[in-house]
Amino acid sequence: MLLVAACHTYDEPVPPTVEKDWNFGEHPLVARLGSDEERVWSLFRGATWWLPLADAFFFQAPLPTDDQAMIATLGGLRKELEKLNQLAWQADEDTILDWADTEGYPVDGIIDADGQYSKADIPEHTQYDTQSLAKFAFSMFWRAMRFAEEQQVPILLDY
Repeated sequence: MLLVAACHTYDEPVPPTVEKDWNFGEHPLVARLGSDEERVWSLFRGATWWLPLADAFFFQAPLPTDDQAMIATLGGLRKELEKLNQLAWQADEDTILDWADTEGYPVDGIIDADGQYSKADIPEHTQYDTQSLAKFAFSMFWRAMRFAEEQQVPILLDY
């Protein structure tokens, strides 16, 4: 998702695929947008919390664990996601919500009737469709943003 945003921001072509286990933060366009002082996106500045506030801003602050975190607002996240959708897809909300079920990583295996995971007859994937991964991630962020707005709760990334 960040690669697609960076490519569209700088009018560069989106690579059709990305390699398995690639590090998106090392891509030159992603790094460029992350340090661009004229185009500031919380998604590129390491935000991991978005508070349920309508105004768009972000800041660094200590967490209760004494760790530092970049904290942004849902109002800002909404603007960023709307901007990305405008740049890349111009999709309506129903389409965006459907991407969580129709896009993303291809199947690498199946769960059989006994509940066992099997890779039989399914080739291992080493490259992934960039747009499909971006749409899936976008849908997840969009769903989280909508839920957080409706329930007036923060979004906390946990990975």
